[in-house]
Amino acid sequence: MKTFSFDLLGQAFDVTCETDAMIEPLRGLIGEWETRQSSYDAMAPDRPTLEISMVGGQDIVRPENETTIFEGKIVEEGPFILAQSESSWSVTAPGEVAVRFSNNDTRARMVTSPQCRQSLLGVTSSFALDHAVTQSGLCIAHAACMETPDASSRLLLHAPSGTGKTTTAIALIDMGYRLSSDDATILSAGRDGTTNANGIPRALKVHRKTGNMFDWLSRLVANGDWDSNGEQWVHRARLAEHGYLAEKTPKPVSAVIALARTDGPMRFAKEPSGAEALWRMLDDNINLGPNGLLPGNENRLNLFSNMLATTPAYRLEINGSPQQAARTIHAALGKSGD
Repeated sequence: MKTFSFDLLGQAFDVTCETDAMIEPLRGLIGEWETRQSSYDAMAPDRPTLEISMVGGQDIVRPENETTIFEGKIVEEGPFILAQSESSWSVTAPGEVAVRFSNNDTRARMVTSPQCRQSLLGVTSSFALDHAVTQSGLCIAHAACMETPDASSRLLLHAPSGTGKTTTAIALIDMGYRLSSDDATILSAGRDGTTNANGIPRALKVHRKTGNMFDWLSRLVANGDWDSNGEQWVHRARLAEHGYLAEKTPKPVSAVIALARTDGPMRFAKEPSGAEALWRMLDDNINLGPNGLLPGNENRLNLFSNMLATTPAYRLEINGSPQQAARTIHAALGKSGD
């Protein structure tokens, strides 16, 4: 077994696995946080708080002591089964991969069959990361995270996939903002009642059309590297070279913006109430099962509620170019982003 260690915002996080291929999807998300030496020692009193073990060559079976709470596709991959008991829960792609968690434990165990596809391993690895983050008192939000031009705080953009979150985030770079993440952000409670944010350091996936929209981005993409969907990854090191990447440390959230498409004119307005802002955030970030919140979502709900009780929230109805959306945000919030 090989052990890979990560610094998850100050907490030691170890992943043990049989092959490098098993950890590649997770490395694609948090590889920037990998540390050189393993912190894993089963006998050490300071063993890592968070652990995931990955084992291959296993038969994948449905959990016998858990009740199915969801069965269907996840991000166009499937079928998946989410199951739960009083003390544990699991995510299973029958015949390919399963990951099981304890409700009161920071450790997770993933097993794969020889037939497991890399895409399914990526989905279950994301669940494992989410479990590790949640058990450490943090949460992952489906939101882009941008550092304000003065580098004092972070701006969150959230919306259902396909609304224009990534292109709006990219357009804000033209306004002097810097990218922390275009899709997933870790939130934590600050000591002074504020909420801190730090983007999950995944590479930036760019569509060919988006690459052609921005001069600075067109210089970073490789014209021969577009995949069959017309997309390619822009590595964060390239963004950092040109000053487009945010600092690595968490910073307080100064504004939360919900994006939505409209057939009317583009409009930017403050949310009429904290309850309205919370509802929009939960609609894209909270998962419900037949018995209520799925495991881990209680902490997410608490962090969202606290954030929106102390942070200005806005709604941007988009009908125009990403550049126009970014200019609208920047003009409304000012150079400090608050």
